[in-house]
Amino acid sequence: MSESINDMFMKKPRMLKTFFFSGNQTEIDVFFSMNCLKELNDYYEQSGNYRIAFARIASYMCQETEGAGAGIHLEENDFIKASDEELEALMVSILQTDERLNEVYEDTQAETSFERFYKANDKLVKSAVSPVAKTLSKISKAINVSSSIAIRNIVEEQNAFMRSIDFPHIRKMQELSEVYNKVNFSHITEALRYTEQLRGLDISYMNAIPRYDYPEIRSVLDKVSQIGFNIAEIVEPFELQMSQFQTDFYNQMQPVFSTITDFMSSIDFSMLTYHHQWSEKHDLLVKFGWFYLNELSTEVIDEIYDKKDSITQDDVDRLVVQDFRKNRCERLKKVMKKWNDSPYFKPRKLVLHQALVSHSRRCYNASTTLLSIHTEGIITDFMRIGLQAPKFRTQQAINDITEYLNVQPMSSLSFSDWQIYSEVLERILSAFVERFDCANPDGTSNDSRHKIAHGHVTEAETEVNSLKRFLYLNEVYRLLSYMDKRILEKNSTAEC
Repeated sequence: MSESINDMFMKKPRMLKTFFFSGNQTEIDVFFSMNCLKELNDYYEQSGNYRIAFARIASYMCQETEGAGAGIHLEENDFIKASDEELEALMVSILQTDERLNEVYEDTQAETSFERFYKANDKLVKSAVSPVAKTLSKISKAINVSSSIAIRNIVEEQNAFMRSIDFPHIRKMQELSEVYNKVNFSHITEALRYTEQLRGLDISYMNAIPRYDYPEIRSVLDKVSQIGFNIAEIVEPFELQMSQFQTDFYNQMQPVFSTITDFMSSIDFSMLTYHHQWSEKHDLLVKFGWFYLNELSTEVIDEIYDKKDSITQDDVDRLVVQDFRKNRCERLKKVMKKWNDSPYFKPRKLVLHQALVSHSRRCYNASTTLLSIHTEGIITDFMRIGLQAPKFRTQQAINDITEYLNVQPMSSLSFSDWQIYSEVLERILSAFVERFDCANPDGTSNDSRHKIAHGHVTEAETEVNSLKRFLYLNEVYRLLSYMDKRILEKNSTAEC
């Protein structure tokens, strides 16, 4: 794989350039990250228009650029209304930073440059994973055919071998067993009882004991042939056969082993490194009580990751809070703006706006209380409207949502999103399952939904806790939007 592709997936943004959109000047980092690629796909799925999808990506990249648009704030609509030439200037800069993407772009045919850019990215990703898909097919056939035939032949050979082995000593034991079953033991019992009575007598009297002859016992002993066990004689055939078995097994399974080796060599592991590092960053943020946020600037995430061996909890909290606080909570406002298209969030637009105002004015007890209560309402509304399975208790609703999420095909949901959704649902659930006793309210943490709802949280809340409530709710929004889409697809399939 070329160095440029490794750069695209692994390295930090590298180049700031100045652009004009709708007559306004702004700076954008032209590094086209995996997050940008994901957003481009999402935007196109939503609009079905290549130009609008690219214009929204331009807006997204502008937002992600640290210090972009100083003095002038550009809305997404400014990019959508921009001329083709203004948008294409950004596209050219992106292509100039990635030689491999530019090569694929040049070889791609499409009606417009925006469609061409979209398809070039799509081809680039597919070209990296297509060898894996092809080789998986080969492995499947090899295992289904080659290995099954090889194993069947080996089993048949082993059965024939076992049937051919002569076990003379075992037959002698069987012979003895058959004779033993025919013996009349009454005379033996009498002899043993008589011998017991002689115990303790002077040995000189032994000569006076009559000699008894038991013809049945003698006939039994005469019929049993002498048994002489030779362990080497028994083990040697097995040793020879196992040696041959190993050789045959290796020879017959060699095509399967070769296919698997080819498969492993075809995998482009640099493509997998991106998610590995994403997981490391996500796990690190979870360790500090957060999680990987697409809305959090990559610079902050990278700084936390680079200092993972020395950074403290307070340092992490400060970096995240400051990123969402700057420019009068601009990032948080953009997050909440998307919520209005959800049937579970839209009726609460006024309440959620008041929570945002309270947060921005540092009235964290007010924002935390509002968000805690309405998170419950949003989740139960989804159960009632979306899944049409009303649940009075939020704990049961979250359990049902988690169960529904876990059975969805991974092809419909990225593993990273699944990790984040699961983590957030677990944290929200913990606020509902924590036991609250009115007789001892101080025995429950301030995160408890019941303690908040019953009015027993009187200590000053923090900006960290308030911000987390907003971010949890944003992941709930993303999750419920995904589940609504899955439900709609299922219903459409059922109607057909």
